Amino acid sequence: LSIQKRDKDSGFSSILVNPPFDHMELEKGLRAFLEPVRSGERVYFAFNDPQGRYNNVFDGYRVIHELPLQISSEKGIHLFPDWWAVAETNYEGSPQCWGRNHSEVLENCSRWHANYAIIYLSTGMDLSSKWNTNFELIGEFDWSDYLQYLRGVKLWPKSHSTPKWFLLKLKK
Repeated sequence: LSIQKRDKDSGFSSILVNPPFDHMELEKGLRAFLEPVRSGERVYFAFNDPQGRYNNVFDGYRVIHELPLQISSEKGIHLFPDWWAVAETNYEGSPQCWGRNHSEVLENCSRWHANYAIIYLSTGMDLSSKWNTNFELIGEFDWSDYLQYLRGVKLWPKSHSTPKWFLLKLKK
């Protein structure tokens, strides 16, 4: 999973060795989460602007972003931003593909012709009612429901909370 721990003083890094785990339950849960999205459709995944820092890409959740990217690819769904979008829009004046608040998500769905959005909050939190104005909640994926399958290993920084993902469909 390319999980690395970097020493702030020396800059050296080492690969964290974790026991293998069966990711089939995660995959099954994410397939169910993405089930309402049909092949050929686009899904905008809302992340903060990384402010030009590679370590900030995907808000520190880049490892857990890989599996939905794979599943979406298999289903013919365009889930973005992905690594290609990051590489192609990594210049000054590039089209914006970042933003997590309601207006930024709505703007990015329009800009990138996405009928769906995924936003995340901390586990245990629910969406505020403002999202109901332009979106319909059609699915949830709470990582706290799957921690047991990770054998105690969090796949995101310790400083980050366990995420809960919400799949929203843009209202016409």
